[in-house]
Amino acid sequence: MPRQRLAPVVILLILAAGSALATTARVRALGGQSDFYEDAAAVQRWYAALLDYPDRAVLEAGEWNHDTGDIEGSGGALHLQFDAAGRWGTAAMYFGDDQPEPDSGGWFRLLYGRRFGSVALAATFRGTSWSQAASEPPDHALQGTSRFVHDLGLGARWDLGELSYVDLAAEIREQETDFYDDEHGITVEDDGGFASWGARGRLFQALDRRAAAVLRLEWYRDLRPVTDAVMDGLVDLDRRSFRAGLGFDILVDPDNLLLVSVDYDHREEDRAAVHPFYADWEHGWRDWWRLDVRVGVESRLWPWLTLRAAASYRRTVDERLYTYTWSPDFQERAYAYDLGVITPVVLGLGLHYGKLDADLVINDRARFDPDLGAARRDRGEGDTFTSLTLRYAW
Repeated sequence: MPRQRLAPVVILLILAAGSALATTARVRALGGQSDFYEDAAAVQRWYAALLDYPDRAVLEAGEWNHDTGDIEGSGGALHLQFDAAGRWGTAAMYFGDDQPEPDSGGWFRLLYGRRFGSVALAATFRGTSWSQAASEPPDHALQGTSRFVHDLGLGARWDLGELSYVDLAAEIREQETDFYDDEHGITVEDDGGFASWGARGRLFQALDRRAAAVLRLEWYRDLRPVTDAVMDGLVDLDRRSFRAGLGFDILVDPDNLLLVSVDYDHREEDRAAVHPFYADWEHGWRDWWRLDVRVGVESRLWPWLTLRAAASYRRTVDERLYTYTWSPDFQERAYAYDLGVITPVVLGLGLHYGKLDADLVINDRARFDPDLGAARRDRGEGDTFTSLTLRYAW
């Protein structure tokens, strides 16, 4: 339930238009960037927000890729507040299939949160599994892989006063990995411990009775072994990420919400082949950044119908270099520099019947970040997705 301590403007923004729907389809329909407004789908990033969204069940039908025909991202969630007064806190479980690999693995997340005066605290555990019987191409790449990833996270939400609050979240990640290649007699078992970590924070500040600003900062360090399709082998990955953004929520009237945000995302990474002799490349580095400017609108036309739309300007730079040193005098190199600008448009609608809501969205080349933990994944640019989310709250 919304916090009673916040000023009327913040409460209005939380409940504005169709925000009570709070599903990932709504986030997609508003162009992503869920950090800059309130939505239950953001609970997996801002864990302490769980206390604001008790007692609901969600079913994710998954994203249908119009270009490939594949369906990814199906799953669901259950939120349960233990007592009417909330003294014993709220628990939640999320589950789904792995993304984006079409494999038999899956993931789940457990959360628990409780309020202590003006501070809400939450803890989370997330586990994933992934396996592949044969890698492609089969020439040198390891023929079998399996991964088990475990995340431990903490979140806090602190009311600074009647006009603002702070969200904080952090997690550490452990990855256990097994690789084998019978043809070359290679077996690698790696348990790197909790080597990866992420931290982020956002400030929600009301500007007046109908507008609020949100500032978000995020860091992530990702250290783990991966199978690399370009290097065609097992590599050690070291990725460093920084993200900063500013958003504005403007409540035009009780039924119409305008969202504007600017987001900067920068990632640097280094890759080193574990077995260079069986890989195409020995070393690789990548420098990637994106500027994302987004405008989203949400309008409740009738009690049973909400329309949503978003448009974005996304400028991406991707620079990378792969090298293999054959001898002190000879090094093979593969360099690429990609610069791209896309302007995705997203359309969505919400249907409401009592306590049941259905959200539908069509994404035209619009990357949706599930943000299941701080290690985000990129969706393929140029593809079109349709997805459906069902939610029942009591």
